[in-house]
Amino acid sequence: MTRAITDLSWHELSAIAEHAGAVAIEKAHDAGLSTYGLLEGHAVIVSPARKIRSLEPAVLAAEDAATRTKDAAAGATASPPAKPLQKSHA
Repeated sequence: MTRAITDLSWHELSAIAEHAGAVAIEKAHDAGLSTYGLLEGHAVIVSPARKIRSLEPAVLAAEDAATRTKDAAAGATASPPAKPLQKSHA
């Protein structure tokens, strides 16, 4: 028997929405796309390999500093700054 959406309880609607979201995230990861969301109140990005990375400014700054330190120890140099785009007069 089919029920109208207006006949569903808030609990049932919430369960349907949660399942739909989980399916959409799984399909996105299977297609090679990252997803964004909240984990314990913190903004995160989840890679297709299911690796979770924080998007919090303090965490990003610490990760960036660690990467620069590791690169410097390996003898890597920074890329030159990008040149500004020139307006075309064509």
